[in-house]
Amino acid sequence: MKTFLRYIWAVLFVISSASFAQSFTTRVSSKAIGKSDLLEVQYVAENLELADFILPSFPGWVVQSGPNFSSNRMQSGNTITQQIIYSVTLQPTRTGKLSVPAATVNIDRNNKRKSNTVTIDVKPVDHVAGNRRTNMGSQPGAIMDDPAQDEETDTRDQVLRKGENPINKIKNNLLVKLDISKPTCYVGEAVIATYKLCTRLRSQSRVVKQPEFSGCTVTELTTEQTLPKREMINGKMYNVYVIRKVQLFPLQPGEVILPKASVANNVMFYKEEDLNYRDLFYNRSTPAFEQEVTVSNPPSVIKVKPLPMPQPDAFTGAVGRFTMEASVGDGKITTNNNAALSVVIEGIGNLQQIVAPTVTWPKGIEGFDPAQEEESDKNIAPVRVRKTFTYPFVVAKKGQYSLPGTGFCYFDPVNERYETIQTAALSFNVERGRKQVLPVSNIISTSDFQTRLYLLIIAAFVAVIAGLYWFNFKRSRKKQPVPAPVVPVKIETPPPAIIDSEQYIHAIRDLNPIEDYDFYKQLKRHISSYLGARYHVEGNDTAALVNAQPGEQETFKELDQLVRDCSLGMYTPVFDAEEAMKHRLRAIELLTKLEKARF
Repeated sequence: MKTFLRYIWAVLFVISSASFAQSFTTRVSSKAIGKSDLLEVQYVAENLELADFILPSFPGWVVQSGPNFSSNRMQSGNTITQQIIYSVTLQPTRTGKLSVPAATVNIDRNNKRKSNTVTIDVKPVDHVAGNRRTNMGSQPGAIMDDPAQDEETDTRDQVLRKGENPINKIKNNLLVKLDISKPTCYVGEAVIATYKLCTRLRSQSRVVKQPEFSGCTVTELTTEQTLPKREMINGKMYNVYVIRKVQLFPLQPGEVILPKASVANNVMFYKEEDLNYRDLFYNRSTPAFEQEVTVSNPPSVIKVKPLPMPQPDAFTGAVGRFTMEASVGDGKITTNNNAALSVVIEGIGNLQQIVAPTVTWPKGIEGFDPAQEEESDKNIAPVRVRKTFTYPFVVAKKGQYSLPGTGFCYFDPVNERYETIQTAALSFNVERGRKQVLPVSNIISTSDFQTRLYLLIIAAFVAVIAGLYWFNFKRSRKKQPVPAPVVPVKIETPPPAIIDSEQYIHAIRDLNPIEDYDFYKQLKRHISSYLGARYHVEGNDTAALVNAQPGEQETFKELDQLVRDCSLGMYTPVFDAEEAMKHRLRAIELLTKLEKARF
């Protein structure tokens, strides 16, 4: 019984350590933040095909932006990881220990999965080191606390004269301004929205409400730069701080409303009757009072136009301006070894959402699903994106090959028309390789994920059944007496028939482990057909010929093992191309040997 339990445990361990692990986790930007910091939260699903995503409520938090969606596909060697990410930005409403709750995903109707919860320590300070960011609740006006840092600010603006209202004075000298790069755009066209704090006053300012964007894909462009710029607004010179800058890609036609951002400002004023300019000049204490006012920008509207119709068949949603190039690398390409075609698309637009271009592979080349990498430069607006698609491929025979150009169709919003760019055809020479490696792992890695999972579950189930059978058989053997020796019975078989054996040998010789996906299935079928025609048995009954043909016992034993290897190779990727070529050669040798033995 203990032996059987160890057997079952080993099977379960193999399943649990499978390379295509699935997970759904909650990730946060920091475990400790200040009360004015923002927290970035990501819900990451790996190798899961999601039917639905359910965002939780966030008690103790205010959602400042999101949820935003993105997906990644990463390849390391022969292992491919598919990630789906939903992200939100949160701001705490109180200090202490706050929990970031789990999200839920529906994989299908009866299969739900939850991520983990994370506890965040919100400290009673404005910022915790490493978390302070201009776009995450920083104080863009705090730099004006020191007059020496802003020599152009007129001290007289801080003086409250008789009859002046401090709230009105703040609103006349401090405002939040929203600049958008264009008031109208097409679906998928980039729009830059910049929220600015414009002030003529020394103040302590903090963002109390960040704008939320719906109906758009959002890319954050806000930098760590806190120094102001000078800008003329309504005939007055202001110090301008960028508090939020984003790139938006509208997802559907209609109107996109850019909401307001709110900034709380604590301004210190001097009353004219109490002001001693000598004390102010010598930086001595001067009576003052503070006034806090929250200012916001008025919302703006972007009109989003639908893409022109009709759309080309090759169009997949790319909007912007792009370039495209392809290469196969400078290294030597040999038969049956992995090579790679790289297709690089670069430009300005919604390239993050673009699928891999379709590659037309010529005869003799077998291509596989691509891996992709993405780079972006957020220091310029609109963001410049570079996306690289790497297509693995193998070639079975040496010679000169040519890959036709790959096309990519996109909509140019500047010229308001659809454009198609094409890479040049690529020619390369393939030399004969010393060792053939069948890219079974690539085929498995890039094929349907669920198929691999089902095969592993079936294999585990078969292993458990075999273990139960072995355990029961062992117990029954202990209880039963030792049987008497069995007298071998001579098996009478018909004499070998006269057939044209060359047709079977030629059929086996024509098989190719690279080009023939069902190589082992065909090899087993040809061997079975030969034995059935020559010896009146099926391929699975080759063991019966060992006693029936005493002169060729060793040959039939090897042939029986070869048939077993074929059965194994039909359903599991245990043999590479070099081993498959050896199996084909061995089948030809054994059938030829049986034919020579007849004469």
